[in-house]
Amino acid sequence: MNDKHIGIITTVHNIKDDRIYHKEVLSLVKYGFKITMIAPCDGIPTDLPVSVIPLTPPQGKIFKRLLNNWLAFKYSLKINADLYHFHDPDFLPFAGLLRLLGKKVIFDAHENYRQNLKSRKLPKWTKSPLFFLWWCMENVVGRIMNYVIVADSYIYKTFPNKRIKVIANYPPLRIAEGIEYNRSLNSQTDHNFKILYIGGISHIRGIGRSLEALKFLDENYKLIVAGPIIDEELRIKLEENSKVEYLGFVPWEDIGKIIFPCQIGLILLQPVPAYLYCTGEGIVKLFEYMAFGLPVLISHFPPLRQFVERENCGLAVDPTSPQAIAEAIKYLHDNPEIRTEMGMNGKRAFREKYNWEKEEVKLLEVYREVLGSPNHKSES
Repeated sequence: MNDKHIGIITTVHNIKDDRIYHKEVLSLVKYGFKITMIAPCDGIPTDLPVSVIPLTPPQGKIFKRLLNNWLAFKYSLKINADLYHFHDPDFLPFAGLLRLLGKKVIFDAHENYRQNLKSRKLPKWTKSPLFFLWWCMENVVGRIMNYVIVADSYIYKTFPNKRIKVIANYPPLRIAEGIEYNRSLNSQTDHNFKILYIGGISHIRGIGRSLEALKFLDENYKLIVAGPIIDEELRIKLEENSKVEYLGFVPWEDIGKIIFPCQIGLILLQPVPAYLYCTGEGIVKLFEYMAFGLPVLISHFPPLRQFVERENCGLAVDPTSPQAIAEAIKYLHDNPEIRTEMGMNGKRAFREKYNWEKEEVKLLEVYREVLGSPNHKSES
């Protein structure tokens, strides 16, 4: 199996995307697969252990996204891989063509795309047709994939394909290697109590409510923000707020340096369809916070509340209430023993249960089933 050629396809994500490259691709390389990545990037990187066919970053333009999907399909045929593993719903029609040509194809669904459509600011008249179009692709094209991989157990329920598996977005254990961290009570002070927000910066992910919560906190509280800005009008608000330090996009390799100095991690997803039923396995930053012993402040949606209460690694709060958010932050600030205990619980749970090494085993099982092994019959 390990001499097989794998085509990894993404028309939207960065070539060093956390899930695609740092988890899945590096795991496949470790086990001897030959990898060709078709992905947006500037030029051809020379520091990666894989072959790369670059696509132009689409930058949100519809024409460029369509062109990228067509080019990705053309390059896919050119490399003639044993298996194609793609990561974007835009590519589903082309993946269907690959299947009709007899190719083996895996779809990796990172998010609940049905609910994402409902959550976007689109003209009302477009939502129903787009939702129906996605439903058709999911139920027609999705059925003919050799396998569907999903990032959480809620998305699992939306796909009709019988060959489906949850492979969560947990960080690899190496994320914390080489960083000495000490969250003992003696290492905490009241000066510059740092609250961390990492990930895509948008209103539906809670940055607006986080900024409003700062109004209820004094100048000793600082909000550290790292990630790409999705809603551009937020840039000015971040840069002009004296309680905010905006670090921009931070590469995955450096994320530990950002997390370590902070005291609380925020995950204040708003009650939109995309997040209301989120079960947590796909929230990368949740497990990154846990890896570094950072207690989390998370939206009080039932699955997320149950998770943090079960692991005792943080607090669930109403994400629409700036005052409730501020009160929860103050509570963790004023109770360092509880804060430290929650952080240590999260770190222990990450090491024992919620790490990529556990998910890597599942990924290899999928590949063995699709490609064929002594224990599995492959399906063409």
